[in-house]
Amino acid sequence: MVGVWHIAGRDRPLYGPPDDGTLGLPHLQRWSDTQPKRRFGRLRESVPFLDVGRIFLALALVVVLAAVVLGSVYAWGRFTSSPAEQASSNLGEIVTLHARANSSPDLSTRYSLLTKAEETARASLAGAPSSQSDSIRAELESIQQDLDRMTRMVRLESIQPVGSVPVSAPDALPELFTGGGRTYLVADALYEVEVSSNHLVELLRPGDDVAGVAVGTLLAGAWRGDGPMVMDADRAYVFDSVRGEWDWEELGDMADAPAIEEVRSVGVFDLNLYLLDGSQGRIVKFSGGDYESEPEDWARGVASEELMNASDLLIDGNIYVLQPDGSIMKFFLNNLDSLIQPQIEPEFDSASALIAAESGYFIVNASDGRIARISGDGMLLQQFSPRDPEMSITNLQDAVIDESTGIALLLTENALYTTRLVAG
Repeated sequence: MVGVWHIAGRDRPLYGPPDDGTLGLPHLQRWSDTQPKRRFGRLRESVPFLDVGRIFLALALVVVLAAVVLGSVYAWGRFTSSPAEQASSNLGEIVTLHARANSSPDLSTRYSLLTKAEETARASLAGAPSSQSDSIRAELESIQQDLDRMTRMVRLESIQPVGSVPVSAPDALPELFTGGGRTYLVADALYEVEVSSNHLVELLRPGDDVAGVAVGTLLAGAWRGDGPMVMDADRAYVFDSVRGEWDWEELGDMADAPAIEEVRSVGVFDLNLYLLDGSQGRIVKFSGGDYESEPEDWARGVASEELMNASDLLIDGNIYVLQPDGSIMKFFLNNLDSLIQPQIEPEFDSASALIAAESGYFIVNASDGRIARISGDGMLLQQFSPRDPEMSITNLQDAVIDESTGIALLLTENALYTTRLVAG
């Protein structure tokens, strides 16, 4: 009875003690059950070398919060500062940028700092009070003078419109060329340009009859010997100044080679006709007096990829090919002799025409209408751009420049302009 009471009083189950996983053995206390977990335990395990304490974490948090607060206070101070205080702060920033630019030996860095200072000065003028605007304006003028001096920029005072240009064929851009003291325009037809009277005199039009053949769409033109020459896809048309009449010569086909599809520029030297074929990246030569014979791939596959991107061709014994960035490939005896790389700031992005001159060459940039004058070895001599930004000519395709007078005729897709380039 005592034994039964003892079992019942302690509420012990008749089937024995519950199984705690020890199989009846003495209970084992696991280390993982009693050891407290460290803060950031998983982070410590994945990054063993990171062992930070509470004090370090607290200090780091304080530093971050302080930086955020100071930045907010600075930004709010700039936002709530008076116009005079803001203008004074901007002027200090402009002067600092200007000084850093003038002390930099690197051309690109100097240009970048000057343009940033110019932009900051222009933006600051908008909200500056009259007491500060004069100082900012004076600093802006000084920056612009340094920019022009560094880039050898000559500001054009006037650009006058001459007249509109007839729309060219879809696969041909208008172009200018000179010879015999005259200037010619190739657009929807061949014209002689009379600048003094703002007049275009039509000389040859597609569909005209020349010695029994109909003239096709005019693709390009050049001065050949003693008269102008233009060409369509099949023939070259040459003006005979003795007879005062046009004549034509058949253009031969290239055997076992793709046909000429995109004539970007033509040049004539010793009556030989050279075409820049952009579609195939080649220079095609027709021998003088025998254009009907099979032409040759003059560059023989050299630099074909660059020729596909080229925009103009010029011949003076050597052949010069203009790239969109303003660099010039110089070919001699069927080989690429050198690459002329003018150092122009800001860089050209769409050089469209290369013009020969007594002092060297002129390069025309289409996107902003700038004209650069360089020496024969590529040294930048001058740049020309309008003083008034509203006079800028975009999409400038070609130009004719008379160095003796400084008069330049500028051509876009639909208009002609004239200005005076003063050599310095």
